[in-house]
Amino acid sequence: AAVAVESRAADDERELSGAPWQPEPPLTYHRSDGSELPFLEGRQGGHETWEVLFQHARGRFLELRIVLSGSGRATPSLHALRAYYPRFSYLERYLPDVYREDPESASFLDRFLANLEGINTGVEDRIAAAQALFDPRTAPADTLDWLLGWFDFLADPTWSEERRRVFLRHATEFFALRGTVAGIRLALRLALDDACDSESLFAAETVPNRTSRIVERYRARQTPAVALGDPTELTGPRAVAVTQRWDPAQGRDVLVARWRAFTGDPQADFPLADPSERWRAFVRDVLGTDPPSPFEPSQWMSFLVTRYGRIEELDADYGLVGAQAHESFDELAYPRTLPPDGAALRDWYQFVAFVLPARRAAHRFTVLLPVPPADAEDRSPDERRAIALRVVELQKPAHTTFDVRFFWAAFRLGEARLGEDTLLDLGSRDPRLRQPLVLGREHAGESYLGGGPAPTAGHVGRDPLNR
Repeated sequence: AAVAVESRAADDERELSGAPWQPEPPLTYHRSDGSELPFLEGRQGGHETWEVLFQHARGRFLELRIVLSGSGRATPSLHALRAYYPRFSYLERYLPDVYREDPESASFLDRFLANLEGINTGVEDRIAAAQALFDPRTAPADTLDWLLGWFDFLADPTWSEERRRVFLRHATEFFALRGTVAGIRLALRLALDDACDSESLFAAETVPNRTSRIVERYRARQTPAVALGDPTELTGPRAVAVTQRWDPAQGRDVLVARWRAFTGDPQADFPLADPSERWRAFVRDVLGTDPPSPFEPSQWMSFLVTRYGRIEELDADYGLVGAQAHESFDELAYPRTLPPDGAALRDWYQFVAFVLPARRAAHRFTVLLPVPPADAEDRSPDERRAIALRVVELQKPAHTTFDVRFFWAAFRLGEARLGEDTLLDLGSRDPRLRQPLVLGREHAGESYLGGGPAPTAGHVGRDPLNR
């Protein structure tokens, strides 16, 4: 196959059609470094660049005729054509007139210097077009990581070129939201969503493209986490009437009476700590909070110091005078029995119902990844979880802790949300989610014992034992 170039030129456009066609040199110069356009490497779609220096075209207007010829088995293909005029001549710009006195030698020298001009102009064009390196839409693929380095940001190894460009175009939005729930969710959508472009990334979330769900634990300190979107929570939502809950204004006798009615023991006093499940259920339903877990005694004292500031203020509020008064907060200890009515009972209730749950849930959150249908998944669950761990670790506040889990459609009455958690597929029975049990790391019911299959024994007298 071959490509022949013919040209005709004239200073007057009306004379162009009458000018004779002149053959130009054949396309024999192949640019090994690709297009002459700066920073176009990698985006030419497999095309190559060939050059020819016009030697017969003289005039203001130029017309070209391209003749394509093939052998019957090979056909040339022309993707684009660019003609530059006026050509930059080293002979005319940089050398004295003496080098142009002889037309033949001047023509040879001009064409000889054109080889150097073609190389140097490519370098100069890259310098002049350096701004293309700073635009995510035009920067070459191999410079994207360099641009990311300007933000002191290392892209995830799984990110494609398109995802890197989208991040760079919206870097200010990402960094403005960094450390927030919205920022983490946005980063997960960029890393895990199938469609990754500016329009879909910042579009309102819908059920089909939901990537993740984030549940902040402090919001679940009194509300079941499943009501906040965590269908993996073991305890489902409960309907508890507000009138059933005890309030310190009702007095300690009401709480003791309800405990005695609950246990059936008319002499029982309400304990402040009890490992039994019966006591835990009573605290959860009557006090409206999870049972208090073990805590440091200093937390109780810190709570009182924050509330009162001075020990005299606490004694006055508690009605302690004379020998009963305290000299400092160091003398205070967590009560062993239910405090008397008034400020002491109120402080105990607020510490148990609000302070301790807030401390347990502070700076903790859970990232829930959906399990897409098996035939639509391009990554294994382990790969998705590993990507999510890396992304969240970079985006979260430094003082927070988190875990990443999967959620699926469970159709649990009172817990599944129609249209969001009701996707029909393998769900929790998906074999890709089952991992061999590792003591101390896995949860019962979410894994299986690894190793080979257990040997099967036949029944004596009926089947051979070794069959």
